Amino acid sequence: MKSAILALSVSVAVVAGPALAGNCTSGGTYQQLNTQGLVSTLVEGKTACVPNGGPPWRNQEAHSAGGLTDYKLGPSDPVDPTDPLGTTGTYSISSSGMITYTYSAGVQFQYSVFEDSALQTGPNILVDYCPGGAPPALPVLFEPGTGHPC
Repeated sequence: MKSAILALSVSVAVVAGPALAGNCTSGGTYQQLNTQGLVSTLVEGKTACVPNGGPPWRNQEAHSAGGLTDYKLGPSDPVDPTDPLGTTGTYSISSSGMITYTYSAGVQFQYSVFEDSALQTGPNILVDYCPGGAPPALPVLFEPGTGHPC
């Protein structure tokens, strides 16, 4: 699994369950999370699950206090253990709710976040990440907690 989970090809992204509108334009129950507080509440202490040609596996990064941890195959796996990305994988959220992921060599990916409140049930939250605020959208599922696989 790559550390830049959100730098995936959006054309092959598939999420089980209901799909969002994916148009990156607010309307009806499909709205942009447009404040730092809304996006922080979405990501803090949660794991982002992003399909990449899968199942059988997904990219999965835990978000905590601006740092990212790549769950990989788990902390006890001898071949591909969980990897705290430290300074090579961080995120920040602007006052307007734009989330920026920064990886090694300064590579950055920036997204506006959209959510359809009508589709949210249970503890998991399905959102669209819109690169630079424009379509096509990348579906991302956030699950509570940071110490588990997707």
